Amino acid sequence: MLSRGIAGLAAAATLLVPTHAQDSQPPPPAKKASDRPVDVAPVVVTPTRGPESLLEVPHAVSVADEKKLRRLMPQNTPDALREEPGLAIQSSNQGGGSPILRGRSGKDVLLLIDGQRFSNATFRRNHPYMNTVDAFALESIEVARGPASVLYGSDAMGGAINLLLRRRELEGLNGFGGRLHSQYDTVNEGLVSHLDGEAEVDGWGAFAGYTWRRFDDLAPGRVGGDPIHAVDVGGEQVPTGYREQAMNVSLSRRIADHDVVDLALLYSRQWNVPTSERVIPNEKNPSPSDLLRESDPQRLRWWELRWRHEDPGAALESIQAIASLNAPVEGRRRVRTSSPNVVTVERDELTAPGVSLQSAWHLASEHLLTTGVEGYFERIDSDSSSFNSTTGIWTRNASGRYPDGARYDTYGVFAQDEWKPGDGWEWVNGLRYSRIAVDLDFEGLTVGTAGPFGAFDEAFGDVTFATGLSKRLSNETSAYGSISRGFRAPNLDDLAVVGDFAGGNRVPNFDVDPEKVWNFELGANHRGELARAAAAAAVAFYQDLLTNQFAFSQGGTNFFVVDNADRAVIYSLEAWIDRVVIPRDDCDLEHSLFFNAFANVGRNKTANEPVSKVPPPEGMLGWRTESEKRADAGAPAITPWYLEAFARGALAQRRLAAADKLDPRFPNGGTPAWWTMNLRAGVSVRPGLWLLAGLENLFNYRYRIHGSGIDAPGRNFTIGLDWVF
Repeated sequence: MLSRGIAGLAAAATLLVPTHAQDSQPPPPAKKASDRPVDVAPVVVTPTRGPESLLEVPHAVSVADEKKLRRLMPQNTPDALREEPGLAIQSSNQGGGSPILRGRSGKDVLLLIDGQRFSNATFRRNHPYMNTVDAFALESIEVARGPASVLYGSDAMGGAINLLLRRRELEGLNGFGGRLHSQYDTVNEGLVSHLDGEAEVDGWGAFAGYTWRRFDDLAPGRVGGDPIHAVDVGGEQVPTGYREQAMNVSLSRRIADHDVVDLALLYSRQWNVPTSERVIPNEKNPSPSDLLRESDPQRLRWWELRWRHEDPGAALESIQAIASLNAPVEGRRRVRTSSPNVVTVERDELTAPGVSLQSAWHLASEHLLTTGVEGYFERIDSDSSSFNSTTGIWTRNASGRYPDGARYDTYGVFAQDEWKPGDGWEWVNGLRYSRIAVDLDFEGLTVGTAGPFGAFDEAFGDVTFATGLSKRLSNETSAYGSISRGFRAPNLDDLAVVGDFAGGNRVPNFDVDPEKVWNFELGANHRGELARAAAAAAVAFYQDLLTNQFAFSQGGTNFFVVDNADRAVIYSLEAWIDRVVIPRDDCDLEHSLFFNAFANVGRNKTANEPVSKVPPPEGMLGWRTESEKRADAGAPAITPWYLEAFARGALAQRRLAAADKLDPRFPNGGTPAWWTMNLRAGVSVRPGLWLLAGLENLFNYRYRIHGSGIDAPGRNFTIGLDWVF
């Protein structure tokens, strides 16, 4: 398989490499460090729901832009975020990837697509749904750390991740282009192929892409101790492989000088995604209860229609209206060890239309007022049936994972003022009212000794606010402080799940309240000629924290409910350096350091134990060498290339909550420390055509990301070709 993958890429590269001789002119004098252009701070949209320089927002924000996404060569979208500062990725299987921000995971981290809610009421504490969004469909990913409830409502407790879609930007010039990408990874014999095209013709813009992925079972490392003594098969974690296809389309039309209408569609389909943690034996679960556990289909369907009016400098600077439809489908198959002739089939189909309207007004030269309203209306169709292969009979089960026909509607209205009084100061204040209405009925269902459960028709409302002050200390440096209040209403996964999870079985619980947080934060950003860096420190005080709590035991099975755990505190510290250039005046190469590290410590004050699933301190340190671009007239072109070498690792996490100790994903005594050595390189053999290579986990160390259901990849060699035309 490796030879086929390399041969295919090499053949494609051979056809595309130019054959002209190199220019024999002598090179011009090397550029001095002082000749380099000053790096411009990127414009971000997530923290304030509008474009603003990263140096001016009073929030901790990082961006994975298109250039970074290409360098990383991620197999999927969660892979693209594994090196983001302050962010950890937990994987229950190879097809997963649940983000953890500021010690909060899954449903406490809000996922957005173009600022619209992608998170829905079925999101679990650890979920795979970010992996259903194709990384090739994204222009960039913005990660806003800390509560973002004032602008986005419920769920943004640890932060928000905004997936910004690729579109053909309308420039008033007819033209077309595209991209071809293919890569092969040895650790899972993974093949990723992507093709897209874009065009602008007479005021119309179009973009379309298609991606195919196929991953075999994942091979863990073989050096060092086995974190949880999982049982491998032929040196691989079986089962972990799956297949996927994804498509995305967008159309844009300029209807006036300041007005654009665009339509975007996303679709992905994953086959046979195993829930590996439930079928692979380990020291805490030597005899798994399941012979088969997989998701099929795992399907994403997303539609988005947007109208934008943008007139910078006018009293009405912008207005935007969006209508979206999120309609994912998740099917699950399960065969229990105790009943090998019976397969249980579950299917959840969500329909969630959404609408939003927001505007930005200049009330005065110093004030920009952003206001908006939004609503999302979710309905879940959930069912479960069992098939007995001996009798050939299908039997409908009493309930699906959720009450069939349950509704979960979210409403919000918000206002935010950005005041720039001068001298580099900016004060941002926001206020929001949110209302979440839940309507479901179990119709007398009993679970073990609990129940019967009937109807639940309640609404949760809350007022959240945020205030943040930033100061430009220089053209390149800023500092900020902020206070924010966030909340998360119980979702369907908290209130009404009937089924099991890693630690046991779940029981519905209607007697829960929203969890709330007060967050206090200080930070600084620097975007200069020779360095890009940032740091942040935060403390978050949680009330009514929602956690899994033991309810009862029956027949050797532990049953849990989600309930409020009252008070907790999480301390967070983050620092990152995107680059520190080592100045040299005598060469055409740029050498730079990059670094990031974060630590979160949480304490459940009511239970007098650590907060569950908080990751250990993690970080990376590396060196990058890359060729500089020459703009000198008549100078021969320098072949663009780069080389990165870096170490990445985490300390041990011994601070476990009681629920963690029962969870078979956590090794006895906690997750051991780990570190890896890694290399990445790329060379442009002609304009737009890059040959890429990477070597991950050079020493083949076996390790596990805290809270994950499988061990991380072992030594992995990646080779890729990326052609933008």
